[in-house]
Parts: sequence; structure tokens; C-alpha cells
Amino acid sequence: MYIQPNFDNIKIDGRKSLAKKQISVGCNISPHEQKVIKKILGVEGAARITNSEALVDEIKLNGLVNFKVLYLDSENEVLSLDYIAEFTDTIQQEGVALQSKIIPTASVGDISVSATDNQIKLMALTELNIDELSFDEMKVLVDVSDNCLKQIKDIRVQNLTGSGEGSFEIAEEFETNTNIDKVLLFDSAAVVTDIKCGIDSVLVSGEIITDIIYKGTTGIITKCFSMPFSEEVTVNGAFAGQKVSVRAEITDSKIILSGNETNNLIKAQIQLKICANTYEDKSIEVVSDIYCAEKELIKETLVKETEYYTGCKFFDEKINGTAQLDVQMTAIKDIITTSASKSVLVNLIPNKDSVTAEGVVSAAVIYEDDNSDINSVQVELPYSIELRADNVTANSKIKGTVTLSNIYARAKRDKEIEAIAELKFCLEIFDSGSIEYISALEEGEDKISSKNAISVYLAEKGETMWDIAKALNMKPEEILKQNPDLKEPVESNMPVCIFRKISLD
Repeated sequence: MYIQPNFDNIKIDGRKSLAKKQISVGCNISPHEQKVIKKILGVEGAARITNSEALVDEIKLNGLVNFKVLYLDSENEVLSLDYIAEFTDTIQQEGVALQSKIIPTASVGDISVSATDNQIKLMALTELNIDELSFDEMKVLVDVSDNCLKQIKDIRVQNLTGSGEGSFEIAEEFETNTNIDKVLLFDSAAVVTDIKCGIDSVLVSGEIITDIIYKGTTGIITKCFSMPFSEEVTVNGAFAGQKVSVRAEITDSKIILSGNETNNLIKAQIQLKICANTYEDKSIEVVSDIYCAEKELIKETLVKETEYYTGCKFFDEKINGTAQLDVQMTAIKDIITTSASKSVLVNLIPNKDSVTAEGVVSAAVIYEDDNSDINSVQVELPYSIELRADNVTANSKIKGTVTLSNIYARAKRDKEIEAIAELKFCLEIFDSGSIEYISALEEGEDKISSKNAISVYLAEKGETMWDIAKALNMKPEEILKQNPDLKEPVESNMPVCIFRKISLD
């Protein structure tokens, strides 16, 4: 064989969005001790996946939605219900196989609630998102024998170097300085604020945002506090400088009451699960173009679309807004608490060096009115926030989460409520790109040498020496020898002249 191509199998890994699906998860719950439901004050729900399985062309998921309800009974006492509704679902997805590594998440978008005297009906619109860790190989031309002319370029590939997960217990205790009659609501969320990659490990730092609403001797009390954590996850193959993708979720939580009658202690115990993947970028030289003066070449060129994970960015933001009571409602005397708080992230829009985050914060503000009745009003704070993020472009792809770390409300006027919300964003940024490469090369027929003593090629503006050499089927140095004033790229259309010695026989 006249030409000697050298191919190599290049591995390229990544993470891509695989499937999305919305399902409804509902339940009917009844109060304990045959309490009569007078009014729903607030309701919230959080979803998570408890088990997932990749099969042939389908994904099976098990999960749960944890509903929490605050309500008023017929004796005007504020009470609560906590209920877990489990769900099972199957997502049909072509190309999924038994060995596929999937990353499933679930979130609650909206909750509908209705109540009778002794039963509450709940329905949560739950969004299922499936990402996949993809592992591909490309057969790429990396070199060829010296009797061919070649162009070399660098291509960027990304490889998954390691995966790991760990479970940790985070606990904190605080004094209440009261005797707790009943804990009404206990909610927590995990927020990652920093990631550091080391040798065979990833250090993940963050905080557990915890809300507790309880009834003490002085009334209903709200306690919001942060439980910091810094945990090391074993990831074999990791080393400093790699890019790290992390997921942190709470798999279990409980509170323990202790202390004496005048000063109960509340201990929050959180089971935290952290999953980490590490990536390494590599630059690989490949042959981007090739020609041979003696032989026709038959080549196959392919283009592969890629996504490169570039890292995480973290942001703290604050928004505020107001809500008006309806005209027929009695004026506010005192704000009791805010509950059923959540932030829904609707859009993440990439721009040059920034990301626009659009969403809405909602909360139930529970208050006492001028008639000493307990009531509630839903407050919604839509937001559109520009988050500064270097190296983001309009073609970037953004995945992200937002956590409502705190929300507080005050009566601004008799029938007006001002609410202030603190948000924590975690954004994962991906670059979009494409790799063009030669995947096959065959030797064709012999080329017929030109029999013309003089050839003139009209080079167009922007053409390079490589373009001209291919058109004339000559080596660049031979062309420059006869056209010493030729510079690339060609600034304007110009003739390139070639003189040949020919035999008259």
C-alpha cells in the first residue's frame, strides 16, 4: 500500500440530558384524633428518587413526595400533617442499556389541595429529569506516511476519571427557652457552596438549610438556621485541578426533643448523600486534512457534537416584593410565620459572561387579623436575576438548582405584606462544540500528472497555501519556489503561476 494511515481510538466522555417527564403524585390524608379541618393555611411538597434502574430502552424509577400541611381546626388551633406518597414510573428511552449510567432527579413544580371536614386531597405535579453519563469512542486518523501531505489540528476531549459517593450524618442542637407543645413543621435542604478536588478524593463544603416551626408557651415560633458541613468523598482516579460535578441530597431527617420543661432542646439529625464525578480535559493531535500528489485519496469525514463540563458556580441573591389582601379580608394584626416556602427555577438563559435566572418564590404567610382570627395569604415573588459568570457564552448549556435559604415577611400596612427571600444558586456550565475528524482513508487510483508547461491558478481572497497546493496537486515548497511573493492567506484574488519541464517525445 502506497499510503500508510495510522488510526487511534479516542475516548470521549460527557454528561447529557436524556429524558424529561411530568407525572402527578397524589394522596388523601386525614387528621389524627378526628380533628375537623376548618382551613388550609399552607402546603408544600418535596420529591426525590429513591431507586432507579436502566433496562433495555427504558428506565424504571421509584421515588416519593413528602407532603407537609399546616391547617386550622374547628377550635382555631394550628396543626400539621406530614405524609409521604410513594410513586413508581417507567420512562421509555431508545438507546438506554443495562450498563447505562443514569442520573435521575425529581422536583415538585406545583401542588393542588382541597379539603373537607375530615380529609385533605393533595396532588403534586412532579417533574422527572434523567441525565446520562455517556462513554463514546471515535476512530480518528492521527498520522500518515511521509508520501502524503497532512494538516494537523488539536481536538479537545473530556474523560470521566472517577466516580464516588458517600453518606454522612450532620447534627446540631439548640436551646428553645420554652416548653415545646408540638413541632408543626420540620424541613431541610442541602446546598453545596464549594468543591475542591484532591488525590483520590473530593472535598465538598456546604450547608443544610433547616426550618422548624413549633408551638411553645409563647405561641408559634419559627426557627431557621444553617448547619455547615465539609465532607470528603473518595473518588479513585481524581487529582487536583480536575473539574468536579457534585450532587448532594438529604435522604433522611429527624428531630429529637430533650431538656427540661422550661428549656427544651431541639436536635436536628440529617443524613446527607453526596455523589461526585471528576473530569479531565485533554488536547489530542489529529489529521484534519490530507492529500497525495501521486494517488487519489478516498476519505470519510465525520462530525461529532459534544458537550464539555466546565465547572460549578455558586451565587447568593436576595429578592423582595409585596402582596395585597383582598378588599373583603380583615386587616393584619400580627405576622405569625411563613410556611410552605419554595422557589421554582423556570429558565436559565446563557449570555456573554452571565446567566439570567428566571423563576418564582412562593410562601404562605400565616397571620392574626384584627378579629384575632388566624388566616393565611399566598405570597409570590417572580424574579429575573442576572448572575455574573465568566466564560459563559450564548451557546453554553446551563443546568442548575436554586434553594430558598430564608424568607421573612412583615406587615407593611393594614392589608399589605412585604416579603424578602434569600436564594442560593448552584449552576453547572457546559460548553457546546463539535469535533470534525477523518474516520476512514483508502488509497485510490494513480493521479495523472499535468502535461501543461504552464499552469495558472487564480487564488481567491482568504485561501491558504494548503488550499492552493491541493488545487495544483503540488507541495507547498514547490509553489513558493516559483512564487516567492505569495503570502497567506491571500489578501485579494491573484494568479499563481507554475512552470514545468515537459518532454516533447
